[in-house]
Amino acid sequence: MLEAVGRRLETAGVIFSFGEQDRLANALAAMAGRADFNVTGFELWVNRMDKADFLIWKESPPKMEGLQRFENDTYFLSAFVARVVVGRDDERSGGGEEAALGRLKRR
Repeated sequence: MLEAVGRRLETAGVIFSFGEQDRLANALAAMAGRADFNVTGFELWVNRMDKADFLIWKESPPKMEGLQRFENDTYFLSAFVARVVVGRDDERSGGGEEAALGRLKRR
């Protein structure tokens, strides 16, 4: 599921404007709420996304495709954190929210 969401974010070709990032975040937030959610795998996935996103700043000027991907990833991470926090029904970590939130703070 992570790889499918990642591919969609990477290949969008436009900045999402119809709530696509929210629907993708809903799917992963539902996974994050499961007892068998692999937080370590999610953290690795988010770190790879973040590393790829920041490579665009090495080019001057940055390419439009990279900027679009950076924006979509940022919107996705924001939506994911919001969904996990809103959907939390107890005080435990939502699973993955810290990794996503840590990357958002850098943007």
